Amino acid sequence: MKKVTDSITIANKAKNLGLLSDLAGGIQFDINVAEKNINQTHFIDGMFCDHNCRLLTNGQKTGNYECPAARTSNPSVTMLTLVPFEKIMIGIHRAAKGLYDLNKRLIANGDIDRYSTQFCIPDTIKEYIKTTLSAGKIEVNLFGGNPELHPRINSLISRLVADGFMVNLTTTGGRFMRDEKFLQGILEAPPTHLADSADDFDSISYLRLLNDMSLEELAEKIRTIPVIFGQKRKACEAIYTAKLSQKYTGSFPTMLFNLVVHRGNISFIEDQITELRKIFPHILINPYPAQTSFWGNNVEFLPEDLPLLESFIDNRIAEHYVQNDPKKVSRVSNDRVLIQRLHYFLLLKSVFITYQDDLQLILKRISGFETWRCYKTPFAGRYVQIGASKKEKVRGKDKAGGHLGCLWNADTVTYKDSQVWDMNGAQIAKYLQQEKYRLTTQAKNPCAGCIMPRLVFDEMTMLGGIDEKLVENYLTLRKSYVGY
Repeated sequence: MKKVTDSITIANKAKNLGLLSDLAGGIQFDINVAEKNINQTHFIDGMFCDHNCRLLTNGQKTGNYECPAARTSNPSVTMLTLVPFEKIMIGIHRAAKGLYDLNKRLIANGDIDRYSTQFCIPDTIKEYIKTTLSAGKIEVNLFGGNPELHPRINSLISRLVADGFMVNLTTTGGRFMRDEKFLQGILEAPPTHLADSADDFDSISYLRLLNDMSLEELAEKIRTIPVIFGQKRKACEAIYTAKLSQKYTGSFPTMLFNLVVHRGNISFIEDQITELRKIFPHILINPYPAQTSFWGNNVEFLPEDLPLLESFIDNRIAEHYVQNDPKKVSRVSNDRVLIQRLHYFLLLKSVFITYQDDLQLILKRISGFETWRCYKTPFAGRYVQIGASKKEKVRGKDKAGGHLGCLWNADTVTYKDSQVWDMNGAQIAKYLQQEKYRLTTQAKNPCAGCIMPRLVFDEMTMLGGIDEKLVENYLTLRKSYVGY
């Protein structure tokens, strides 16, 4: 009886720590793909955004990271050719059907049993996984460019929630400053979560400066920031939206801050997390290292950053541990609003342990190179991405967007000849189970991987794409922290 009780306890702990999800899968839909002009008759997919998040613009430093949706990278793109509401809805429902079809195949083919044996998964957790894959909800992340600009964004949210999806809106919040109707739509039919960026503050003093401003002062402040400084503008918008969430407590959706850790904030990242918790204790925080791997660029960090980065990882692990076992760790703050995904930070910690004698390899792996790949196994692709391709299209005949693939790298797993609203569930399941990997064998320069936390998703998805060299140390860490 004690063995059964212990097994149930471990399963509950794994769920509380984020290793187990109650979701059957996820769909990240770039709803702001639109036509990018080639000539009068042809276009390629571009991204519509009103922000310019770039490292350099015309030789001038304008930010701390590069976004493919940046306004100056998509100068001819307008909202007139955005993916229509009807196509988005059809595409999401068909992608959901494909995910459920894939899950049925994984169970029927014995893949879940083999996964559980390979990675030492207890029977209680294995059975929980099977139940969730069959009956769990699908999470939809409305994403790409600045999705709040889509003219049907409020309708998309309300319809998807009504259809039984969990809905995240990953956006900037700037529209709240100028569109009362948009705000009322969010209050009346909120998404499950609303995510803003909190990685655009130059310093703690700047964060405090913005927080001391009223809503009216923040709206005025953003007018003084040149449009090429997209990340500075996003900082104002994030604080404005956070203050709105305080003003409309009970009506505003649960809010979270996506917090990319990069060279511009690594020196004060712990102080920033502490400050955000202090002034916005109700907002969830989702911190993770900046990624450069999907573009094949140089690594994000330098060797001198690694002690701070490892400390950042250790602190996030400790926070998870404190929340679930307060007698064992007492060195972190009382207010813990961290998104629960212990497996993600144990993955990062395993990089430091596995490659402790090779700093250059740590730098590469922490920037995403070869650490995790979404195409390695069918398990790894359970957070489906839908967005742009690089295919040349005919104006007036073809639609922008709607391709199974990847927002950040369209050269590896993108299904350029099909759009999701024209596919059925079986075809999408086949893509996830077989075609995704096949496409990588045909790619000239396959994506080196990434460690984007939403895509890494739950532990099963993470282990489905993990670098084999990290497995032993990851499992040792999991045993220590979770108990299996």
